[in-house]
Amino acid sequence: MNPAPLLDNDLDKSPFDQFARWFEEAKQQQPQLPEAMTVSTCGADGIVTSRICLLKSFDEHGFLFYTNYNSRKGSQISENPRVSLCFFWPVLDRQVRVEGVAVKATAEEADAYFATRPRGSQLGAWASEQSQVVCGGRRIMESKYEELSTTYRDRPIPRPPSRSTFSARCQ
Repeated sequence: MNPAPLLDNDLDKSPFDQFARWFEEAKQQQPQLPEAMTVSTCGADGIVTSRICLLKSFDEHGFLFYTNYNSRKGSQISENPRVSLCFFWPVLDRQVRVEGVAVKATAEEADAYFATRPRGSQLGAWASEQSQVVCGGRRIMESKYEELSTTYRDRPIPRPPSRSTFSARCQ
C-alpha cells in the first residue's frame, strides 16, 4: 500500500496537532509499539548514543519519556541536555524528528509514573541498577527481587531514591 502523497495543504499549522494526527494513524495502522522512538543523546565526551525508548505522552509543551538519572542516557542528558527523538512508522511511510532540550520531571511526576509501572517492573527497579553490571551474578539479583517482593507484599512500592526517574520534554 502506497500512502497518499504529503501535501502542504494537508498539514496542520500546529506541529503538535499534526503529530497527534499521525500518531493516531500509527496506532491504528501499526498497533505494535507506535510509541517506540529512537532517542539520541550526547555527553560531554561528544559521543552520540542512540537507543529505543517509549513515548509516554506529549502535548504542546513537548514529548515525555522516562529514564533513570544514573543510566548512561541520564548521565549524558545531565552533561548535555540537547536530545533528538525519531519516530519511524513504515506502514505510514513517515518519520518524525524532534529536537530539543530535556528537562527533569518533578518528583511528583516521577512518582506518578513509577506508580503506573507493573509491580514486577517496580520490584526490578529496586533489585537491579539500570545500565550497571550485576555484581554477584543473576542469583543475587533474583534473591534481592524475592526479598523485596516479600517486603512489599501488601503495600505500594515507592520509587527508589537511587533510581530517580526523570522525564524529558523536548520541543
